[in-house]
Amino acid sequence: MSKAQMNWRFAAVHEYNSWRLAPFESQDNAITGPKGAHRLLSEGRWGTPLRRKEDGLALAVLVWKTSPMGIGARPHEKDTSTATVIRPAPGAEKRFDEARVPIELIKSFKRRSGPTPAQIDDWFEFYRVNGTEPSSDSLEPSLVEFYRWLDNAQPPLSATEKDALVKVRIGQSAYRRQLLRRWKGCAINDCREKTLLIASHIKPWSVSTDDERLSVDNGILLSPTLDKAFDSGLISFGDDFKVLLHRNLSAHSMEALHLKEDMRLRQQHEGMRAFLKWHRQFHGFE
Repeated sequence: MSKAQMNWRFAAVHEYNSWRLAPFESQDNAITGPKGAHRLLSEGRWGTPLRRKEDGLALAVLVWKTSPMGIGARPHEKDTSTATVIRPAPGAEKRFDEARVPIELIKSFKRRSGPTPAQIDDWFEFYRVNGTEPSSDSLEPSLVEFYRWLDNAQPPLSATEKDALVKVRIGQSAYRRQLLRRWKGCAINDCREKTLLIASHIKPWSVSTDDERLSVDNGILLSPTLDKAFDSGLISFGDDFKVLLHRNLSAHSMEALHLKEDMRLRQQHEGMRAFLKWHRQFHGFE
């Protein structure tokens, strides 16, 4: 195999923030071959023994296709818009999780300094493509129990108090992780800093059924100011998923929020329509 044909890149990310690059002639060879990602991650090391002990254990492997000119080369195939990231599945021997990460994120790293473990965790938060999602009835036992506690709290809590407590609790729940995987960023703009993103119910928890409370279609992920605008009814979304601006929203506020009448949700999910209709009706858009 000539060097010009070795168009698949393999990068092993180690626990001390170093990585190694290697060329492969095919994606299958880079992932499942005798020197591929699955073997490396199963053994936890590159070779026997480690060539550089300071590297530590292998945490993940990145695989992508490019020209043979190196990691910074411009992708030249349709399937090079993403890189495959592979890591061991938690608690499962010889099973692996995968994520598809935009190639631009990979090209920003240098030869000897790769992504940190925290960055890899973020990638799997946003871009994971396999593994099972929690079902609605087993979304998170502690969250379901929390909902039951709110329903039966003594003395009874007001709807406003319940919704405020739910919003705080969702910020640390599997429900939020579902929304992160679905939207991969703010539902309106391109903000992908997960620490800034707020997960909310479209139809508030206090007036939702048990199924509606756990439905991912009743959730939306927004940056803080947009979340506040949506929660207070200053913006909503039509049946065509285009943004609707309330008559009380001033032109100055629209400009400050970078809102335009031709904006729409970045994804359109059929199951959201009923919840968005409730939101429009409740806040006087219909």
